[in-house]
Amino acid sequence: MKKRILTVSLLLALAAILIIGATIAYFTDTTDTKTNTFTVGKVKIDLEEPKWEDVTATLMPGVSFDKDPTITVLADSQDAYVFLKLEMNKYVSLLNLMGVDAYKNEVGGLDGAYPGFGAFANKLASDKALREEVLERWFKGIEHTNWQVMNLTDITAAVSGAENQTNPTELSVILGYIGGSKGGVLSAND
Repeated sequence: MKKRILTVSLLLALAAILIIGATIAYFTDTTDTKTNTFTVGKVKIDLEEPKWEDVTATLMPGVSFDKDPTITVLADSQDAYVFLKLEMNKYVSLLNLMGVDAYKNEVGGLDGAYPGFGAFANKLASDKALREEVLERWFKGIEHTNWQVMNLTDITAAVSGAENQTNPTELSVILGYIGGSKGGVLSAND
């Protein structure tokens, strides 16, 4: 019996020492201070569109509109990533026109009858090479391989909604610049 009491007492003492030691270690542990430096307000970007006059017109096959947005990182600016947001209203009609054109002209290996808005939009969302080729036909003068669609998941959800008759009136496409020699980072006057 004395051995049993002694063993239990030693186990309780050991448990108490472990609990107290762990508690002291937890409350006295420290880490080095880390400093994160953020630059705010030193990025100066200019957006110009010298050929664009704020014209509201209907987009139709064979009709061209000059759009030439030029984004410049100005002098005395920090290096920056650049994003471009395009807002399109009635985009279902535009995508349908692009799809009919792509199938009719066998763009990106597409051929045969136009399968409809949903099938074309899903193919466009999943096939980057096709997307670049279709965009090059419709939006000339842009090096599409230098830009990446940043909100492809949102666009795919909006397209699915349009297929289910919950067509939003506007679609936003956010493009991130990934070209150049520094992986998309632009410096002054780039």
